[in-house]
Amino acid sequence: MEQLIAKESHPSKLPMKHSTKVYYSFLVGGYFIAFRNKIFMISVRYHINLVLELDIYNRAVKSEKFKIFGVYCELM
Repeated sequence: MEQLIAKESHPSKLPMKHSTKVYYSFLVGGYFIAFRNKIFMISVRYHINLVLELDIYNRAVKSEKFKIFGVYCELM
């Protein structure tokens, strides 16, 4: 998986809020997911900005993988 450098991102694209919301922001060919003050990256093709209220924390930390809209992303 291609890794992106955080300094290339715009601060407004990475909201760091302690909540159960998952933030998606398109950035340099991928998405950064800010979730519970931790940043995860998922590489996808589509230019989409989504704010979804998903409580996937328990399943994510247990399986270390979770599926959203048919796209698997690994916790980094």
